[in-house]
Amino acid sequence: MEPDSGMLAKDYTLKLRLWRRYTTPWQKIVSHPYEGSGTEENPYIVTWLDDGDDENPLKWSSGYQWTVTWLVAWTTLAASFASSSYSAAIQKVQQDFPGYSSQVYIMGISAFVLGYAFGPLLWAPMSEVLGRRRLFIVAYTLFTIFNAAVCASQNIWTLTILRFLAGSFGASPLTNAAGVVSDIFPAEKRGSGMAIFSAAPFTGPTLGPIVGGFLGEAAGWRWVCATNAILSGTLTILGTLTIPETYSPVLLRERANNLTAASQLPNGGGRVYRSVFDDNPRYIALLRNHREKTTNTPLPPESRLAPAMLGAILLPLGLFWFAWTCQPSVHWIVSILANIPFGMGMVMIFLSFFVWLLLSDAVVAYSTNIGGKTYIADVYNVHAASALAANSVLRSLFGVAFPLFTTAMYDSLGINWASTLVAFLALAMTPQPFLFYKYGKKIRLRSKFSRHAAETSLE
Repeated sequence: MEPDSGMLAKDYTLKLRLWRRYTTPWQKIVSHPYEGSGTEENPYIVTWLDDGDDENPLKWSSGYQWTVTWLVAWTTLAASFASSSYSAAIQKVQQDFPGYSSQVYIMGISAFVLGYAFGPLLWAPMSEVLGRRRLFIVAYTLFTIFNAAVCASQNIWTLTILRFLAGSFGASPLTNAAGVVSDIFPAEKRGSGMAIFSAAPFTGPTLGPIVGGFLGEAAGWRWVCATNAILSGTLTILGTLTIPETYSPVLLRERANNLTAASQLPNGGGRVYRSVFDDNPRYIALLRNHREKTTNTPLPPESRLAPAMLGAILLPLGLFWFAWTCQPSVHWIVSILANIPFGMGMVMIFLSFFVWLLLSDAVVAYSTNIGGKTYIADVYNVHAASALAANSVLRSLFGVAFPLFTTAMYDSLGINWASTLVAFLALAMTPQPFLFYKYGKKIRLRSKFSRHAAETSLE
């Protein structure tokens, strides 16, 4: 398609900003030979340019991609830090608001995690409509506001409600940040990016009780919550200034709107453009034509479950080890060392299933001859945030419930038998990664969403 004077009359080249490091010249955009005829019935299909489209997140420099990855990982770390730092300050909260049972004070933790459970149900689809950047600015700003409001709580119920609201908005990076990493990395690098992001949910809960414990003793629980607000506020400012929009459907939709606006000539000969991601079955065949063809044989997603199989053994091993060495007759270091296999097992299981979830539709896409690479984000990354939301909800609901009865369970059963009960629960789950490894393909083939993602995927 050759550009005419009308389409070049106004330069729609995006302006460079601190948060927009790359732009594609407008003349190059309008000169691209888009498929279609420019009518409502057969609009031009707007895709990334084949030759040097600097606005395509997958084409950004490696250094910039890693900078964005570290920044969104920090937003996740700060949210998980806020969830656990309160736990070390509960005793100080009891002193300020006396007269309630221990479960009421623990509700400050459970309420935050409850927000974690329900927040992703809203933020994941919103990020796929509004884009990653807009959602981050809104959600993380409100996360900061509610973190700050917790400091001013005058009773335990206000504190609990505000913690729930903070958790709801703080849940946004759990899915949004994963979507960003999926957006900006090509398949061969995405595993490393996900590893950096996935470390954040473990690092935050580890640091939270340590920092909260020292700060709570020295300055009180309000300063613990203030630290959460300061950290999230700093990241809100930094992210607003620097985190770019990475979601291809939003970026291409805006480009299509600009192309349509530029083509509205006085003679009424305007052309119609639509993003390749517009949800219309007429474009499925076009999507297939845009897929990169390759003869490489993909590894099945289940190959990613090997660490989980080892982790499923290490996790109950560490728990049984801890259960029967945490007593006065055994040196304290022995029970502490039990955390090594436990921690290794937990991380192996989480990361393996996390990656498997992201990759689970790849083989389906290959089997339907759409082609392309073997990672789910290449086939289905436009829905990655929503896919992770369901996983996050169930995990968070367990996080809500367990703190409410754990203290009573340990008081009733004692440290040894209560820990043994948890170990047996972990042991009962041990076969799961082995079963997914053997039957995962059959499970994926029965998934309606897997088939749909395979049909509508785009390189």
